[in-house]
Amino acid sequence: MHQTSQPQQQQPILVPAGRGRAFDLGDHRAECVLDAEQTGGAFSLFRAEADPGSAVPPHVHTREDEAFYVTAGRFAVQTGDRSVELGPGEFAFAPRGVVHAWRVLGDTPAQGVVLTTPGGFETFFADMERIGRPSDPTALAEMMAAFARHGLQMGALPAAREAAPAPARHRFDLGDHSAVLLADAEETGGAYALLDVNAEPGGGTPPHTHTREEETFFVLEGRFAILIGGQTVEAGPGDCVYAPRDVVHAWRNAGDTPARMLVLVTPGGIERFFTEVERITARAAGVLDAAVLEKVMALAAHYGMEIADPIK
Repeated sequence: MHQTSQPQQQQPILVPAGRGRAFDLGDHRAECVLDAEQTGGAFSLFRAEADPGSAVPPHVHTREDEAFYVTAGRFAVQTGDRSVELGPGEFAFAPRGVVHAWRVLGDTPAQGVVLTTPGGFETFFADMERIGRPSDPTALAEMMAAFARHGLQMGALPAAREAAPAPARHRFDLGDHSAVLLADAEETGGAYALLDVNAEPGGGTPPHTHTREEETFFVLEGRFAILIGGQTVEAGPGDCVYAPRDVVHAWRNAGDTPARMLVLVTPGGIERFFTEVERITARAAGVLDAAVLEKVMALAAHYGMEIADPIK
């Protein structure tokens, strides 16, 4: 399991779209939405945009895992000998120690969300922006020194297998919303679980508190009302809300059309709760009577959650 240090109490954070720290990396750009300091070292989260034809050469991270979720355009991503083409809504995970690379397909810019665990990779982007494109031996040497300093190694990709579609992911049916499990604790070494959540108008969760995990919401489509602590904020596409453990929070689709967001839970394991809830409700044939709700509440307590009244 990848261990990360967690402070006693982090603070709730709202980062509106376009308000993170921006890095100009030439033919692609990164905006740091949440950094290691804000997340207690657990992860760093970035919005990314890349120009047509841009690419990152084969390389290896020795300190962090890297994950990519596509929001617009298409990418060719190779991790080890596995090559995939990813479009909007698709996801790839590149564990540390495995050579990987990506390039933009097509003649339009491509966009996505990049997650690195543990956090801190924003310091590499800061170095790359400062150095710029190496135009002389001194700058090239400085760039290679930065790679070594940040635990990056250049590598060579093995022969790729034939490009395959992104793998099928499990979908949890949770009533007025559903969640596609993009990555779980087993895949991420315990670091996180990542879900693509789709909510019907008015759909959402009751106010609740996690005693073991932080939860991060990155809105993709529509608008959400997110309660965090004693404040409710409205979040739209590109907005990000970070909810620390031990802080009451809830969310609902505040619009009249379906809405989507990425939900990141750190550390991972909450997917086991959803699996058991799905099993309980399936046995009840969708009838959520007092006995079923009592079982769900007991299950939540088992997973370190306290659930209050339904969201208003």
